[in-house]
Amino acid sequence: MQTRLGLTPEEMITIFNRMYLEVWAKTRERVTWEAANISRQLAEGKDVDIAALLIELMEVVITAARDGTILTLYENNEKIYEDLKAAGIQLPEQLEVHPAD
Repeated sequence: MQTRLGLTPEEMITIFNRMYLEVWAKTRERVTWEAANISRQLAEGKDVDIAALLIELMEVVITAARDGTILTLYENNEKIYEDLKAAGIQLPEQLEVHPAD
């Protein structure tokens, strides 16, 4: 018998992926996608600022990864709390989960 406290790795990956994709969808408009057409711009003789594009992409990816990680940790903590309660473990009052007002 395998006992587990909290979310399974698969559940954590699923939550992370869901949140990452949600944040990506909300933040990808920050990227200047025209700058991503590097080959075409170079062929047209235009100057290409790859650094600005990379910074924009990194900001969006880092934001999505951060938010995905935080949500996964939060949901895992909730699952651990529920698992402990289900096992009959009494937690100190300051650790009780109180719904947001």
